[in-house]
Amino acid sequence: MRLMERSGRLGGALLFAAAVAGREQMGVLMPWWEQELARLGVEVETGVEVGVPDLDAAERAGTAVLLATGSRPYRSDCPVLDAAEFEAAVLAAGSAAAALAAGGTVVVHDPIGDWTGVGVAEQVAAAGRPTAIVTRDPVAAAQLGRTGDLVPANTRLQQAGVSRELCSLLLDVRDGRAVLEHVWTGERREIDCALAIDCGHRGARTRPRGRRAGRAVRPRGAVGVGVRRARLPPGKIGCRTARRTGLRGGDRDAGHDLGLTLDMERFHRLAHGAGIVMSPDRTVLAAARAAPGVRLTVLHHTVGSVSEAAYDWVVCAVPAMPENELWTALRDRGPAVHRIGDGLAPRGAHAAVIDGHHAGVAL
Repeated sequence: MRLMERSGRLGGALLFAAAVAGREQMGVLMPWWEQELARLGVEVETGVEVGVPDLDAAERAGTAVLLATGSRPYRSDCPVLDAAEFEAAVLAAGSAAAALAAGGTVVVHDPIGDWTGVGVAEQVAAAGRPTAIVTRDPVAAAQLGRTGDLVPANTRLQQAGVSRELCSLLLDVRDGRAVLEHVWTGERREIDCALAIDCGHRGARTRPRGRRAGRAVRPRGAVGVGVRRARLPPGKIGCRTARRTGLRGGDRDAGHDLGLTLDMERFHRLAHGAGIVMSPDRTVLAAARAAPGVRLTVLHHTVGSVSEAAYDWVVCAVPAMPENELWTALRDRGPAVHRIGDGLAPRGAHAAVIDGHHAGVAL
């Protein structure tokens, strides 16, 4: 077996992950893996770029090829630095302080809410730069609720002086300013921004032919990348009988947001005990009536496969649309009309209370 690595060192994105503040322990895996490769007699070549001619030659020789080509940053018109590129600069310079030139506020864009955005923000703040973290969630690092680190992470951000721009999207960076949009109200505002670092998922670095693994399939976390997902036999998925229930969701775990309340593990135990079959990483593309029930077209978005399945009943637990016809009809006439709660944007009860409070104070 041969392992061919594009760069001069094994590890890929794991090296960048280990460079993030508080994640140094991720780096202990690499020496062990290198020892295992040597023990198993794997021939390792670094600094080698594999191209189409190499794959053609492997195909002619009957050699199986597994592509684990990693990921690359998504490019857009918004001038931002990818988190992996930032960590590569940190590794090259020896520290975040050495990698960052003196300047104004560094904006960390965190659309995922895991440890990456928090770690990068802590790293930048420790280097002495004014720092802001932008997240679309009502709390920074929302996914860390599943690990028990949500409160400690936000405490560390507060102690480090990191400004948390919550419920916000990063729309643009120009002339030393970042344009943010509130996810609920659509209100736009600007904050100082000398440098923006994007901690979102990267794009897959694809190659023709061969099986793919890891981030070459779909950029995501390192844990579980090399584990083949169990496939249920035909007829065992979904509501085939009155006693079987199926959950399908685009997230990696059913009950994803329950991590914020530390209730996700309890939900999974209850669901397992009730015989609920959970199918994560799936998105419903279409639904059609098919006697005696409904036929769904479902995308398994980690691998790109599309399948169909028939169900007796389909219950949609998706965000609702605001009932805003009356507001639309009244907004341009007479006295000012204010919206609160789900009539503005469907959310949790706490958001409706905040809306009501703000409207009441304003009136």
